[in-house]
Amino acid sequence: MGKQNECACVYVGGYDGPETYWAKTRRARKPNVCGECGRQIQPGEDYEHYQACYEGDWYSHATCLDCLSIRNSFFCDGWLFETVLDNLRDHIEALNGQIASECLAPLTPRALARVCEMIEAAWAHLEDDDEPTATSQ
Repeated sequence: MGKQNECACVYVGGYDGPETYWAKTRRARKPNVCGECGRQIQPGEDYEHYQACYEGDWYSHATCLDCLSIRNSFFCDGWLFETVLDNLRDHIEALNGQIASECLAPLTPRALARVCEMIEAAWAHLEDDDEPTATSQ
């Protein structure tokens, strides 16, 4: 068995995987929309095209390489489409923004900026919690 990803693994519970699926990197011939961040994938840009069968119905999903790098770096045991960024944000909040720098190294520059924003928001939330509250006299 390979080494488990030790970079702040995000676990998504209650997930039954597809009956069958395939995923491959494609070069966009027409605009697509990333199902995670909503960014438009431009013609000529690479992205992951994923198709899966759930309970007899086929679904397809496009993921930009930025969101794919987040998923590959932080999700150790499955994920749910369209929830990756929200699940990561919740996880970073639960860790009080404490993510090792080596966990950030494999991210694309755009993904790194997004994750750093999440970390900074978690730190800001901690600072807000540490502020004394005014008491009424």
